Amino acid sequence: MNYKDCAAELAPEGSAEIRERVVRAREVQLNRFAVNKERIYSNAQMGSRQIRAYCELSTDCERLPERAMAQQALSAAPTTAF
Repeated sequence: MNYKDCAAELAPEGSAEIRERVVRAREVQLNRFAVNKERIYSNAQMGSRQIRAYCELSTDCERLPERAMAQQALSAAPTTAF
């Protein structure tokens, strides 16, 4: 679902529908890792190796942070807390 679909949705999604989506997503995760005999069970457990293997970004997606940093004058430099 994209942003416009989320913003335009009039009726809130019910708990049963949300649960169904979560269950399907967990099944996808389990299947993904089982195929490659990974010893992890959810996306939250992925390390950098799995992220590089399973989360390939399109060129546009890779450019997004660069564009955001340029347009918003953001910096990756650490800040000092007061």
